[in-house]
Amino acid sequence: MCGDATEAMVRLSTGYDYLRAGINLAFGEFEIPVPSLNMCSGIYFLSKETEYLKPIIKNKEKYPEIVDAEIYDDELRELQGIVGRSGYLIYQSDKRKDWR
Repeated sequence: MCGDATEAMVRLSTGYDYLRAGINLAFGEFEIPVPSLNMCSGIYFLSKETEYLKPIIKNKEKYPEIVDAEIYDDELRELQGIVGRSGYLIYQSDKRKDWR
């Protein structure tokens, strides 16, 4: 799911599929967006600076608000742009979530 985080955040927050809307628009079929959800969503990236997330991601089944999470490198590095990401956590909740 992390491949297109923007799409995931919009869909999880509003229920709106903006990729489908873009395709429809390309075919001249514009529809005014109607959100079906009013939720909070977010993505946190795992790195040396956010190492507190590692046990949360490893135990993601204990957190119903986690939609997707993965650790793809056990070595945590300092974040330098997109370089240094060792994993991620995507959540959806009725309120903003601070995982600290």
